[in-house]
Amino acid sequence: MKSIILLHGALGDKAQVQNYFDSLKEFYNCYSFSFYGHGQDATNNDEFTIDQFTLQLKEFIESNNLLGCSIFGYSMGGYVALNLAKKFPHCVENIVTYGTQFKWTPESATKEAQLLNPEKIDLKVPAFAKQLKTTHGSAWKEVVNKTKKMMLDLGNEPTLKIDDFETISHHILLTLGAKDNMADLEETLHVNRTLQDSQFMPIPNMPHPLNQVKPEVLVPLLLKHL
Repeated sequence: MKSIILLHGALGDKAQVQNYFDSLKEFYNCYSFSFYGHGQDATNNDEFTIDQFTLQLKEFIESNNLLGCSIFGYSMGGYVALNLAKKFPHCVENIVTYGTQFKWTPESATKEAQLLNPEKIDLKVPAFAKQLKTTHGSAWKEVVNKTKKMMLDLGNEPTLKIDDFETISHHILLTLGAKDNMADLEETLHVNRTLQDSQFMPIPNMPHPLNQVKPEVLVPLLLKHL
């Protein structure tokens, strides 16, 4: 049976992909983990960077004997997966992303980062604050601030530039919800055209948050393309 790693997005942890884990385990040996600094058991005090998360993914693959696995990456997880394909191509065979943001400029990063103010979240979006507390415990505000800084850093210096996608030869499926108001459609299409072996598929009526996308919508695509 083939192996697949499911990667969560920013502000999430491995529980974010658990519904997909359960739906795919009949077909794949399924794996997931929380990126450094995320979740209840987080012990890492470093800043968040895509390169750091990529090295963690590489180490996870090597320590679990998963070379040549498939990867499903949600949002930031998809960006990490593609960075892995660029830097350590032997680690992965093919990749599916959902809702991954590829447009990183100072303006786009500032727009997203403005939403990541822990005090305002606590005051104005208490349900979201409660969710973050459940995911990250007392460190949730630190997770938000580190994610905000990572986004601003990406805006100033994207980890993946458009020329980097030209070097990735893996089979890639880029998916994006038609109602996604976070990931940029035009830049996703640009990346799709730049990758050597890529397909793009819009998902009708779906928003950005993965918890609002039922597994039966995406799992058939994963089974077909991985």
